[in-house]
Amino acid sequence: MNELKDFDEAWSEKNEEGYPFKVKGKEYELPASPPAGLVIEAMRLEEEFDDDEAVPNDKVFDMAKQIVGEDILDQMLEDNISIDELENIIEWANRIYAPGDETEDGSGNSTPSDTGG
Repeated sequence: MNELKDFDEAWSEKNEEGYPFKVKGKEYELPASPPAGLVIEAMRLEEEFDDDEAVPNDKVFDMAKQIVGEDILDQMLEDNISIDELENIIEWANRIYAPGDETEDGSGNSTPSDTGG
């Protein structure tokens, strides 16, 4: 019989840093790797909506819940975050997690290619 591959153990030994961010005076952190459900949902939305079409607010809310977690999202909502601000967080997270994207350095700051320098 083959030896059991224990992914739980392997993943617990990884020491990856997440991506810190601040909203309404509170500090949070995105995980180092996106939830699989988020990636799949993003792919579905890309198929469903054209680039110039707005994603419905309920989809934005669902994605935000997957990105930051329900407790953090609830806290941000209590702090009166706007839908536009929530979309900014989702867009930032998408840039971080998108492979090959060089427009963000993971800190939310523009890289030299964004500033022309």
